[in-house]
Order: sequence, then structure tokens, then C-alpha cells
Amino acid sequence: MSSGVYSLDNVDLSAVSDIGGKATNLARMLQGGLPVPEGLIIPLKAFDKEGKLLADSREELISRLKSEKLYAVRSSALSEDSEDASWAGQFETFLNTKHQDIVNKVEECHNSAKSRAKAYAKAKNTEEFNIAVVVQEMLKPEYAGVLFTKDPLTGEDRMVTEYVEGLGEELVSGRADPERLSWKSGEVADAPFNVEELEHLAKQAIKIFNTPQDIEWAWANNKMWFVQARPITTLGEPTPKLSIEDGLIEMVKLLEAWGMKPNNWILSGQYVYKIMGYDISVRQGHHNILVDETMIPWKISKDALEIYPMADTQYSKDYQAFIKNTGYEFDMIPLSKQRFADELTRTKKKSLPNGEKIQIHTILGQLDTLKDILSKSDEKGWGYEKGQRILILVEELQTEFDRAEKRDLALEHKKVAEQYKNLKKRGFSYDIGLPEDLFYWGPTRAEPLYMSDFMVAAEEFWKQASEKPDLPDPADTLVLFCKSKIVWLNNAQRFSDFTERLFTAYENQNRFEKDFRSWKAAVKELDKIKGDAIDLVKAWKFTIFAEFSLYGAETVLVKRLKRFDPNTRQEIWGAFTVPDTATFLGRIDAELFESHDPKSIAKKYPWIEDGYAGVSNNAEKYFVGRLKVLKENPLNVSNHKKDRIKMAKDLGLTSEEISALDLARQLAEFMDERKAWMMRTRRNIKSSANDLTDGWIFDNGKVTLIDKEETEELWDRYVDFKVSTSAVTGIVASNGGKHFTNGTVKVVNSPTDNVPDGHIVIVPSTS
Repeated sequence: MSSGVYSLDNVDLSAVSDIGGKATNLARMLQGGLPVPEGLIIPLKAFDKEGKLLADSREELISRLKSEKLYAVRSSALSEDSEDASWAGQFETFLNTKHQDIVNKVEECHNSAKSRAKAYAKAKNTEEFNIAVVVQEMLKPEYAGVLFTKDPLTGEDRMVTEYVEGLGEELVSGRADPERLSWKSGEVADAPFNVEELEHLAKQAIKIFNTPQDIEWAWANNKMWFVQARPITTLGEPTPKLSIEDGLIEMVKLLEAWGMKPNNWILSGQYVYKIMGYDISVRQGHHNILVDETMIPWKISKDALEIYPMADTQYSKDYQAFIKNTGYEFDMIPLSKQRFADELTRTKKKSLPNGEKIQIHTILGQLDTLKDILSKSDEKGWGYEKGQRILILVEELQTEFDRAEKRDLALEHKKVAEQYKNLKKRGFSYDIGLPEDLFYWGPTRAEPLYMSDFMVAAEEFWKQASEKPDLPDPADTLVLFCKSKIVWLNNAQRFSDFTERLFTAYENQNRFEKDFRSWKAAVKELDKIKGDAIDLVKAWKFTIFAEFSLYGAETVLVKRLKRFDPNTRQEIWGAFTVPDTATFLGRIDAELFESHDPKSIAKKYPWIEDGYAGVSNNAEKYFVGRLKVLKENPLNVSNHKKDRIKMAKDLGLTSEEISALDLARQLAEFMDERKAWMMRTRRNIKSSANDLTDGWIFDNGKVTLIDKEETEELWDRYVDFKVSTSAVTGIVASNGGKHFTNGTVKVVNSPTDNVPDGHIVIVPSTS
């Protein structure tokens, strides 16, 4: 074996310490007869200490590449994909790489180990994160996906694959929603590719590696290709399938171990029907438990009944172990002593097969609970949607009792279903969909007077857009001012479509310079006024079109740049959206760093922490802390315009693409200037002591004001029952001069979540 570059089809498989796990696995598959794109391996010893390719290795690599081909450049970590770790995604990957760019991309991929994977290596108790590099011919797949040869969640012996059209990077990056396919050997599964061939090749891979595999595949030119394989690192043992009785017995034992004797808790909920022999629970193996006073440290869910063991306590560890060992869950519902006593009068004891006894609700007691919810389904705090779900449950129960020939119980449920089948939406008819389908802006913690002017300006723009033929029709919108907060709601998909078309309209009208000049003139006049006389609508109205166009910029640009892979698109976005001049915070940072005098800077910029929520008087404290950060992380100064020109030339960006990217940057700069002005003038505006409680609805081109009572009902319907998602996606707009950072991540789904100091915060939206 030479000291330079190796071929996948003849590399010595014992060289894993020099070529890494990915390269070894690809070579094993190719040499074992599996379809793997041809490729080269650049081993660790081909690089010098600075991460540059040695001269002979560089020459050999270039000589073995074909100038007309495009290549994929991927990492192969020396610790990659052991039995308990997956390094996938920790290093740089470059797709569609041209012959002349290969050397640079190989070195960049190799050197990504120095900054990208340190945290992951530490978490896996290894300091080994040096990497070799694999260069393979690019495929142009019609479909690409990831296949698990065993279900990674349950350990069940079945094939599970998720796939998308085009490159697999769209799938693994989370940017595309995949199709999912699951089947056991011998079952027929339909897909746009050859499933039988995929299964056959996967079984060969299992024989080669002698362990269940996580395989990346591509369907190109009517042929299946494997582009990566590694052990399934998330594979767990199948969840024990305990009987209902055995699961409940284990629950009783756990509760008694916590000091909760049978006389101070009751099993409740629709899950009672499982005990009686009817497998109709809406959540398999889940139970509610009514509990009296207890000394267990609970976490109380805000605005909900359930309580849970607090994290990092023995109770929480016990509970998680119970779920893992039994496959069952339970929630606690706290009751007062009187309510608990009332519930006891409606229960009976049920003997389990082994002699254990458990107190449960009577069947009709359960139905009474459902009726109680239905009776309140049009009242504040319950909601029409919740009533509809309960009604469906009652009808399902009726069907099950009919099937089991429990005629009396079926009749009782039928009566309830008939009684409440015509549930009404009380007081309003407007409907923008289920809470989980909505785009939420807010709830803001804004003082109503200050933020309401923005909403008034937005209302005016929505009217104009519905009337003008050169603007897209606005998405139906609900704006609520309630409880000293404001929330803006749209159907998420329709709002995304609207902002995408709005960006295009803004671009076609070439109106950025005009809007920016008009806004600057308006704020110059407003800066001369003090107190209540300031009419913020005059300033806001010149920014509404620009702001909502910016919301659609990413969607437009992803489509225009679809010829590039996701990593390249992100590089382009980052390079073109970084402002030519520093943001207002960046300019203040530079001034602070130069003066090293937080006190004088605080006097000059006392508004640094002012905002929608009010005025802050902690400027000096802020600048003291900020100076400390700047000393540890010096300001990054670079010629962004020069970088953009080079990137545009290297990638062959079209004038249309460059124009859209430039507009996105200009709009971001506009919003930055607007924010600076808003913070600067906050102290000139007199706050309103009254709680503004009303809102407006935009529906079918018409804006309708709504009164206080209806606003409160809509608030309870959409905001109090808001469903947050933990799926956070997007493109980084600016890296602030630092590409990577290490730390503990905290995902925040609610404004009330606690975040420990020093954590990296991820939020679905900055509201």
C-alpha cells in the first residue's frame, strides 16, 4: 500500500487506524460485492501538521480524478461509528465539487475536526477526532434515504426507511419532509424505487458487518446504491409487552414505594375501560391517577391538571425506569381532600388475577366525567375543539360496547353522544384552524400602547394588499390584544406562501430605496416630538411591506438556489446576508472595545436594553458584561463584499440570484435600523396604564374589529391551548464571526421555561 491515496476497491481493510470508519465500511461493502460509487481515500498520514495535503499526495489525488466529473467529499473519522457512537454529521461534507476545487475541499473537510467535533468526542469519552477523507463520484439520485435493518426504536426485526426526492442531504439535514416505509421480510412494500433490491442488498450488508445497519442509499439510473453504512447506535431492546394487569401491579408497587398507600390514590380516566377488557385507550398503556396530598416533589404543568416527578430526583429516575421496563405511563392529577373523598364514593375495588386489589372508577362515574367536560365545551377555559375530541371518544366507546354486547353501557354512551352532537362555537364563527397548525407571533410581552401601533399599520397594509392587483392576497389573520399581551396568528402554510409571494412582489417593484428614505424622513420628524403625541403608525407603515417580505426571503432563495446542495446554499446565504457595515449593536461594541469605558458608553446609549416591554435602567451593568465578552472574543472584521464577489464568481451565481440575495441583506439591515430607532425612542413615549383588550380579524379581504369578550374567548381558544413544537429548523443568517461553539443546549418551547445560565438557547421563534 502506498503512502498517498488509496482506492476503495483495493484498500487494505486492516488500515482502519489510518483511513477511518466510513472509508473502511465503504471499502468492505464495495469489496463484498455491494454497489458503492467508486472513490478514493485520503488517509490521515497524507496531511501535514497544519492540515495541508502533502505534495505527493496532492499530486496523486489530482492525477486520479476526472476533470469532467463532480465529486462528493466526506469525512471518515478515525473513531467514526463505533458500536455506541455515531459521528455522522459532526464534520464538513461537500457535494457537487468540481475537479479544480477538490484539494481545497479535502483539506477543509479534514480540518473541520479541529473545531466541529470536540464536544461530541468529549461526550463519548474519546479525544480521537482526527479524520481521513473520502472522495467519491457524485450520483444524481431520483430518490435517496436512510434504511435501518431493525426498527431503531423498538428493536423489532423489520426494515424501516425514510426517503426524499433528490439528494439525501435534504433528509439528514431536516430540510425536507420524508416519506416513511416499514416492512418485515417477505411483506410487499410499494415505493418509487425497487424495495426488493434495497432489502436484498441490506441483508448482504448485515452479513458483511454481522450487526444491524444504518444505511444511507440512493436510487439513481434505475439502480440502488449504498453511500454509507454504520451500526445502529440508537437500537434498544424491544419494550416489554406486559398485560394490563401486570402493568397495573407494577404501578401499584411503584406508588407504594413512594409512600402512597391504596387509600390515597385512585386510578381514573378513559383507561378504566382497558381494565374491563376493552382495548380502546387513545394512548396505549397510559393511565391517569387521582392523588390526594403527597410529599413527593412534583412539577406542576402550567394551566394543566397533570403533575410529574421533578427532573433529577429519585422519583423521576424511578418513573423513567418504570416506563422503560413496562411500556406504561401515568400522569398524576392532584385533588383537594374534599374532592378526593367525593371521588372515593364513586369507586370500587377490582381484584387482579394474582390477588392484588386496585381502586378504580365505576364505568358510569367515568361517563359522568366525560359529560362534565362536554357540558363546559363552549365555556371559557375548555374550548370547542376539546369538546369535539371528547365527543369522538364517547362515540367510539358506544361502538365498542355494542360490539361487546354491553347494551346498557352502549345506550348510556349513545344518549350522551346525542345530547352533545350539536356543539356550538359560542359567540364567534371565525375559524383559522387547529392551534397546532398555526403560525404564532407572540404572545409578546409588549406594553399594549407601543405594540398596538405596529398592528394598526399592519392592518392598513393587509387592506391595501387585498385591493392591489400587484400584491398577493394576504393570509387570513387574527390579531388579539389581551392580558397585557399581543398575539398574531395565521395558518402557518398559508402565511408562508403569502410572505414568499410578497418577497417576489417587493423585488419586482424595486422599492427598497424609496421605503427606506420615506421611513428615515418619518422618524426624523417623530424624533422632534415627545410623549403621547408621537404617532408611531407613521413610522411603522413604511416598514410593514419590507418586514413581511423578509419573512419570505428564505423560502424564495432556497427555491432559486435549488441547484446547489444544502451546505452550499447555507454558505451562500451566510455570505450574502452578513451586512456590509456593522449592525447598530456591532457599532456600539466597537466603540466600547475601543474606549474600554462602560460608564461613558452607558451614558451615551442608556437605551441599550429598552424595547417593546418597557424601559430598562441597567445600561452600565450591560456594558460591563459586554466588555468582558469582547475581550474574550475579539470583533471579527472582514470584507464581506469582496467575499461575496468571489463566491458569486466561483459558483456562477446568476444576476437574478444575486439580486434576491442582496435584497434579503438590505431588508435585514432595514429591520436592524428600525430596531435601533425603536429602542432609542422608547423613553420618549408615555406608557398606557390601561390594558388594551380587543383585536381584529382579516378574512376574505375584509378587516373586522372584535370586542373584548370575543377577544378573550379567542385567546382562550388559540393561545391558552397553544401547541408548541420542538422541531426547530432554519438557516443561520449570521455567524457573528464564529463558526462553532461548544456548550449545553436548552430547547425552549414556552416563554415561561427556565434556562440555566451559560446554556445555548434554541427557540422556535424569537417572540
